[in-house]
Amino acid sequence: MENVRDYVYGDPVLLACDPALGPWLPSDLTDARQTGAWILDDERPLPDGLEAFLAAGPPPVYVGFGSIAVAKEAGRAAIEAVRAKGRRTVIARGWAELGLTDDRDDWFAVGDVNHQALFRRVAAVMHHGGAGTTVAAARAGAPQLVVPQIGDQPYWARR
Repeated sequence: MENVRDYVYGDPVLLACDPALGPWLPSDLTDARQTGAWILDDERPLPDGLEAFLAAGPPPVYVGFGSIAVAKEAGRAAIEAVRAKGRRTVIARGWAELGLTDDRDDWFAVGDVNHQALFRRVAAVMHHGGAGTTVAAARAGAPQLVVPQIGDQPYWARR
């Protein structure tokens, strides 16, 4: 592809957003055709260590802030809150490199992981409010707590 912009701007504008989570409100600025979220099935298996962690107890709470590198403090606070409720945690390292340094067995850290498979098996998803994470949790039927940081995340938190 030589010019990405030739593929981004078109007539009509395609809005690849779930209509239940982000309904298009027509405006004078542009006309858009809402197509729904564009989602490819993720066939990757969960890592063996994660499978064992999930099988070893009640569903954990997923905590992840994706590409939000400034989320270290929010991540620590989230993990402490989950622990205070006696719940286990799956921690997504993300760009903030979240994780714990203790040796307790109530947490498991993951890198890039299949959200479609994981979110069906957690008690809740605590995240930054990225569009992809929001729709993945909604499609899995997982309760969500969104802690927005920047950009469109406050919008998704309100939705």
